[in-house]
Amino acid sequence: MSYDEHVDEAWLVQEGNEVLLFCEDILGRIDNMVGRVKHKLEAAGRTEEEELAGLTALEDGVRSERAKLQALVSPKSRSVTEFGEVTTLKVFEMNKVRRQMVLFASSCISMAININDGISVQAAAPAPGHSRQRSLLGGWFDQNGSGDQGSGGPRVVTSPTKKSETSLGAASADLPALSVLIGAGSSAPAQSLKKSATDPSPQHHQFAQLNTSALSWNGRFTLPQGEGERVVAVYDDEPTSLIGYVLMSTQYRKRLEELVAEASVASAATAAAEEDGDVEVEGGAAPRREGSGGWGRVRELILSEEATHIRHSFEDLAKDGVSKVQFQVTVYYATQFQETRRLFGKGDETFIHSLLRCRKWETKGGKSNAYFAKTLDDRFVVKQMSKTEISSFLTFAPSYFQYMSDRLEGGGEESCLAKIFGVYQVVIKHPSSAGGAGKDVRLDVMIMENIFYAKAITRIYDLKGSIRSRYNAEPNSSNAVLLDENLLEILPASPILVRQESRAKLERSLWKDTSFLAKLGVMDYSLLVGIDEVNGQLVVGIIDYIRQYTWDKQLETWVKSSGILGGAGKVPTIISPKQYMKRFRIAMMVYFTLVPSEDPPEKSLDPEAM
Repeated sequence: MSYDEHVDEAWLVQEGNEVLLFCEDILGRIDNMVGRVKHKLEAAGRTEEEELAGLTALEDGVRSERAKLQALVSPKSRSVTEFGEVTTLKVFEMNKVRRQMVLFASSCISMAININDGISVQAAAPAPGHSRQRSLLGGWFDQNGSGDQGSGGPRVVTSPTKKSETSLGAASADLPALSVLIGAGSSAPAQSLKKSATDPSPQHHQFAQLNTSALSWNGRFTLPQGEGERVVAVYDDEPTSLIGYVLMSTQYRKRLEELVAEASVASAATAAAEEDGDVEVEGGAAPRREGSGGWGRVRELILSEEATHIRHSFEDLAKDGVSKVQFQVTVYYATQFQETRRLFGKGDETFIHSLLRCRKWETKGGKSNAYFAKTLDDRFVVKQMSKTEISSFLTFAPSYFQYMSDRLEGGGEESCLAKIFGVYQVVIKHPSSAGGAGKDVRLDVMIMENIFYAKAITRIYDLKGSIRSRYNAEPNSSNAVLLDENLLEILPASPILVRQESRAKLERSLWKDTSFLAKLGVMDYSLLVGIDEVNGQLVVGIIDYIRQYTWDKQLETWVKSSGILGGAGKVPTIISPKQYMKRFRIAMMVYFTLVPSEDPPEKSLDPEAM
């Protein structure tokens, strides 16, 4: 039941190509910058040994970095040959290369500015200022004044939240601006930073900060990183990168550990109370819990009904190099989803690796205008949730975790529910004062498995068991998702054939899943079906199962069935969850045709059975 471990090498090659272009762009810019300073030096008739040595050091540094880059990436194929240790998590290593290149560029900028400041065509040296910096460097960075050393760094706030909370509970922690002379990610006070031995002007106390958001290559690589060598960059238009950055951050992980520890203490207290007979359990004695280790501990974390939400905030420079963009991510049910990823996936690290990049995914046939994307490795689907959907999911999430846990505990019983690996709220606020400010973002998103990952899917159907407005008029367009009426149209000539054993397994799984959803009051879900003609496989998964039956749906059912407002005689678009379940089950069994066999067919299950 865990997701496919296959790694899409094409994605890694593409990412490697981008790393190469990224680094070549920076090195080319540094070359141009050094050339301008050198020309100015010659024009001024300056031949000081210290200044010439500084320029020579810059030129040598660029040559050295180019040599390293060529050794890392094959110039002919433009494909990645090796990034650090042999691992499938190569994009972390690629981001590390990007980050190191940004820091190298920042160091070069600092040295060039010091040399440039020492060159004086007239009697007095030019005063520091944006005009001089921008003419020299093309607006690459913003340099803070000596009296504002701490204002340029990202501000980070991490706090626990409850369902009703709207404010942050933890105090903020101001981190220093990235110094061009030290490694990034340091949390030491700016006043205690040591100057590099290569800095020719130690009396200057200004810190230059490279503003990557203003460059042609996006990606915020200079943000403080979490522990270890894993580097995560934030792309403003890719919400998964922001989620991945937060999940890898030190502040988030610390709070997550605190929540896990709190859950363990609460569990131990409950177990002790049960042994003492202080806890009454309806229907008999209290069940004995397993120990805190192994499956028992994992199950207790998953089944906890505590709303273990974590909110994490930070800020970074806007494109104008002065204003700040504010970022905030709320991680819903943090501990429960972490254990879910551990059980059904490969843990948080591989999950975050997939989140590093995503792209919008447009399908033909759907009606929703919601944000829809896939991670670049194609492993996960990212879907925006409406206010009703997020409210509904947060209500029944504990039941979902219970159900998925039971599937494992029951010996790995099959389930058609496409697994959800995380639910988040992403907020990005751009300053109104910044020129060309981006559009503010506020998204509630669900990240779930892509059931078609590493499959050769040639046709896709989204099936609800209804024929009302269930036809895609462009069935042959690219990325077309066909609907119920499209399937019924081609079934006589091209039926979907399944063996008896497979059909019986599908039937049992659908009955369990739809019964679970009906009890929750959930409806309007679909069976997503992919035809893999190459391998002769049928890939299925229930999706869109997070909206509960609410009063507005009940009202529409009543209007349609009663004839008010001309509703009589029409099939209602909305019915009750139990009616929806029955209709769905019957239709799905009609859609899939049994392969003729000598064995007697198994008795069909009751479509109304709960």
